[in-house]
Amino acid sequence: MTPLRALALTVIALSTLAACGVNPADSGKVWRSVTRTLGDGGGHEQALSASFSFEVDCENGGEAELEALFDLDDETAGHLAAVFGYQIRYDECQPDDNTLDGQLDYDATVVADATDSGGLLTVRTTYQGLVTSTGETNGSCEIDVVGTLDAAAYEAPGEEFHAQVDATYSGTICGNDVDEVFSASADIDADDA
Repeated sequence: MTPLRALALTVIALSTLAACGVNPADSGKVWRSVTRTLGDGGGHEQALSASFSFEVDCENGGEAELEALFDLDDETAGHLAAVFGYQIRYDECQPDDNTLDGQLDYDATVVADATDSGGLLTVRTTYQGLVTSTGETNGSCEIDVVGTLDAAAYEAPGEEFHAQVDATYSGTICGNDVDEVFSASADIDADDA
């Protein structure tokens, strides 16, 4: 918990407790409950979850409805885990010469770890759904794709800076392997000379 956040919580809680007439022992219990809801639950930050939905008009007609979810797990020193996802439902959505109907689910899990000498980041994405297209392309298209991105950057004492990113995708799009639809992997090594 940041010092500013702790100060704000203290002022709020003390103002509340001073005005409610609770005895000192019970005030301590209330204070522990209050601070747990605001981020001091045993040394961990409070988890954050949010969801929302909205509709968008597609460029050439129709609409798409999106339902999204964001979930930030407890953050500890040097570690962060988050999940973001959305479900999109196409209703005669015309973004171009195709009209789309159906549903696509997207989920991304992000895990980041930091140390004194560097950091690691892993992002895992999944795309799953069934989309029907009419117009320039006609047919039903089942999508089942998993993507993984691993990134690392570090500099050990007496060593040069090192960075590496590995990205891969696997699965199928409309019955075709991802490799046949788009470039499905990349490796990048960057060392500071």
